[in-house]
Amino acid sequence: MTKSLDTLADKIDYLFRNTKKPDGNYYTYEEVAASSPNLSVANLSALRTGRKSNPSLKVIQALIEFFNIDDSNFFFDTGEGMTSYDEKIKTLATRASELDETGLDFLLDVIEQIKG
Repeated sequence: MTKSLDTLADKIDYLFRNTKKPDGNYYTYEEVAASSPNLSVANLSALRTGRKSNPSLKVIQALIEFFNIDDSNFFFDTGEGMTSYDEKIKTLATRASELDETGLDFLLDVIEQIKG
């Protein structure tokens, strides 16, 4: 039976259990964490076990890059229950993850001005 990928922890666990190195071994937390300054062993462990469930976009982007995920929707809910608002949030998050630090700072400033 295939385990459902309903939670972020399920999705991250899936990546670790289904992605092998060229030598046939699975990646360790240490190897994945070493690939990006936005990842740490403790954070990866907490995300994989569900102790943390709200990573930054930089963490998601680092995981997408490390595991070479083609589907940007892998980490985002794409179920039938998504509203137009949910879709807009997902689009904003996906596009924001492509910005450099200056762009993110600008975007956050704009959001703060809109919120008043």
